[in-house]
Amino acid sequence: MDKNAEVLDKSFQFYQVTSKEKYQGLNLFLDTTTADAKFHHKPIFNFLKGTIGISGLEQRNKTIGTEPLIPSYGIINIAGYFLEELKLGSLTFSAGIRGDKRSVDIRNNQTLGVSEQTKNYYMTTGSTGVVWRIYKSFSTIFNYGRGFRAPTPFELFSYGVHEGTGKFEIGNNHLKPEYSNNLDFSLRFASSKIQTEISVFQNHIQNFIYAASIAQIDLDSGLPKYEYKQGNAILKGGEFSIQAELFRKLVFSGGIDIVYSRNQSDTHPLPRTTPNRARAGLRWTEDSILGLKNFYFSINGRFYDSQYRVDPKETPTKGYNLIDVGLGFELPHFGDGTSKPTVDLSIQNVFNVSYVDHLSRYKDYALNPGLNAILKVSFPFTAIP
Repeated sequence: MDKNAEVLDKSFQFYQVTSKEKYQGLNLFLDTTTADAKFHHKPIFNFLKGTIGISGLEQRNKTIGTEPLIPSYGIINIAGYFLEELKLGSLTFSAGIRGDKRSVDIRNNQTLGVSEQTKNYYMTTGSTGVVWRIYKSFSTIFNYGRGFRAPTPFELFSYGVHEGTGKFEIGNNHLKPEYSNNLDFSLRFASSKIQTEISVFQNHIQNFIYAASIAQIDLDSGLPKYEYKQGNAILKGGEFSIQAELFRKLVFSGGIDIVYSRNQSDTHPLPRTTPNRARAGLRWTEDSILGLKNFYFSINGRFYDSQYRVDPKETPTKGYNLIDVGLGFELPHFGDGTSKPTVDLSIQNVFNVSYVDHLSRYKDYALNPGLNAILKVSFPFTAIP
């Protein structure tokens, strides 16, 4: 077989939600199958290389409960794509294009008032970019991408309590597909001791889909009602990240993320926009300490700004700061010499700060978790006698 060809990569997922007795409440089955085949062609003239491929997805949802949230449906998505990369001295150009055909078959559901129907979407997306390596350790990157997203069956047809979001959701069968045009520019520096990058981006989204409050409460559940709407939107901002080796065994990492959003259809901010945030941390490593191999200890801070630029019917949130610590090591006397069992202990929100994550779907009802400890023990199969 040609080493440049990857014949097939496939996966299967099964998901079931059952409420109370058989067929009572919300009861659904979700099966998802994906497959991907791609071919990496040999370099042309020693400076042009690329990938050609196809991918497919089949998803089947069966709703059989007495309180359906969405109708049963089937989705088939077939796509073909290619990506090419061209190197000319210090410049690297890349470009790709992808074509998708998505078919959504909706089953009849009298409870939801949905009739049997089929929605077909045809889309072409693409991207292009260039990397200019100015010096050995310094480069600039520019990218443009054209994106597409079809509305989901939840966004189109849901009507009822969605316990995963804490809302009574109302779908909109008239939603159109989203189209996006994204530009980003980055400066990158990488040496043996320091790696840092700063980037800015601007993304225009046509027919942006979002769930908006309609200022009503569902009397049975007591949950607020949200209806899916869409409008033209803009998101822009910047990111900064750094990782620096302060000493041989001590590494500092940090970053800043800034996001600004606006719904151009009504001039309000988009719902659920990430607040400005920063992070900083230290990680100390030792080859061996007290007989424990590959020991590490880390302390990290997460710092979130207040988010008062919100949709008029959205709840604003205050800023907060969180501290996390962690340590880990390999278990001695186990393994085959190449892979050993590992132990990782993480303590999140060490100071038990009361806070609300602005992106939490339960921010109107509950705080986020306080002090939280996670212990993970990993055993590679080769480590088991």
